[in-house]
Amino acid sequence: MSGDGDEPAGHRSFPAKPPSFKLVVRQQPERARLCSFKEENETIDRRPVDPPPVVEVQSFDHDIQNPFKSTSYFVRVTIVCPHSIPAKSPTSSARYEAVKTPTGADAAAGEAIQTPERLRQLDGLPGALCIFAKLSVRVPGIFRLQFTLFETSPRGLIALATTVSDSFEVFSPKLFKGMRESTAFTRHLAAQGLKVKLRTDTAIGRQSDSRRKASSVASSLGPYARSRAQSSATQSPRIDIPLAVANNLNPPVKHNRSLEWKPTLCLKSPEVAEFPKESLAHAGPDLGMMAWYR
Repeated sequence: MSGDGDEPAGHRSFPAKPPSFKLVVRQQPERARLCSFKEENETIDRRPVDPPPVVEVQSFDHDIQNPFKSTSYFVRVTIVCPHSIPAKSPTSSARYEAVKTPTGADAAAGEAIQTPERLRQLDGLPGALCIFAKLSVRVPGIFRLQFTLFETSPRGLIALATTVSDSFEVFSPKLFKGMRESTAFTRHLAAQGLKVKLRTDTAIGRQSDSRRKASSVASSLGPYARSRAQSSATQSPRIDIPLAVANNLNPPVKHNRSLEWKPTLCLKSPEVAEFPKESLAHAGPDLGMMAWYR
């Protein structure tokens, strides 16, 4: 496995003369979500590296045409291991091993090749910039990005310069915490007409997602459910009132009727009241019953 990554076929080594080009990473990658690949329909779930890496092509030879004015220059990115391979000699540059998928495919997905464009940086100075806004990674772990500048010529492809980015981590979908807000540099490039997706705060995005889900559920239930959902969303919040204050606001209703039971049926008849108790006691049971039912 080559330490310089998978370079295009037919390329040539760096020229023996002092290098005339230099690559400088202006925006480092920080994180990315794993890019999934479905073999049944051969579709790729694009998950770009955040923030989008930006590389500047610098030229030190005035006789060479500016990189952004020529279509013969392009920059190719390769996913490499975070640690370099020990150099064989003190004069040789550091080398990094390219990362492959378990099936042997390239770990990089999306747009891995970009041509320099003339854009202004944050300081206002123009530069030949390459923006990798649609770069994804198919393998989780900690990696680096290796950028290589190539020139197409009648003799074939010539590698002119190379550089590596800082280490960044590719998370699985369960461990990924979401994309962060777009950087000032990314917004500055988008304001110049560059096609790059801008993102706001993640908290605002989650809130809008919840609102969209609630509206979709309400629309599926019908107009009555939508009106109930709108009324519940606009109703005033619940306020807990102490019991003493609540009793003063709504005093209990007092009824005038007494709780003492008073019978309305009188069991003593006037006829029975005329007989003395002594006579009833000596008269016997028959006379007592007749007096009672009289």
